[in-house]
Amino acid sequence: MCQDKDAPSGCKLMSADEMKAHQEKMRGMTDKNSCMAYMDEHHQAMKERAAKAGQTFPDKPGYGRCERMK
Repeated sequence: MCQDKDAPSGCKLMSADEMKAHQEKMRGMTDKNSCMAYMDEHHQAMKERAAKAGQTFPDKPGYGRCERMK
């Protein structure tokens, strides 16, 4: 799943259940601002998890899916 080119950057930091919940949350998003707010929150959580694991993580979240929303 994490090898998919569209996989979120935090994919390898999440359990299978967390990944499934994240995907379901993203599929249910319809509002661009809500999506971006969720992505900011999620990104910060993954960035903290990466730091604890001694890994680097992108500074900014990718808003690709959010950009397609109104």
